[in-house]
Amino acid sequence: MRRISTGVFGLDRLIQGGLPENSITLLTGSAGTGKTIFSCQFLWHGLQKGERGVYITLEEEPDDIKEDALQFGWDFESFEKKGLFKIAYHDPAQISIASTIIDEVKRIEAKRLVIDSVSIMGLNMESPSKIRKL
Repeated sequence: MRRISTGVFGLDRLIQGGLPENSITLLTGSAGTGKTIFSCQFLWHGLQKGERGVYITLEEEPDDIKEDALQFGWDFESFEKKGLFKIAYHDPAQISIASTIIDEVKRIEAKRLVIDSVSIMGLNMESPSKIRKL
């Protein structure tokens, strides 16, 4: 099974070289435990390897996430301008959110996707099976 690096060397070693390619990984934790930072690092590492990425936020403003990422030297804005990365806020109550996310991924041919947070998306979705189809 092919693996993709998370960008966290120690974690990649523990999980046999990274996350399984073309898989879904659920990252959980309390507020302030580093989920957003890990997600940004995962996307940033992909960008450094030529892998396009999409970050869908259902809570925070994209500018706030980009500002926080800059503290680590991750300038997502430069990749957005080149069309290699997209960070977007979407209303979790939006009926067609799954379709919207799929469109964002297809538009830039992303290899990596982060949805922050899936639990909020699930609370507002009529059918939980829509999350699995995504």
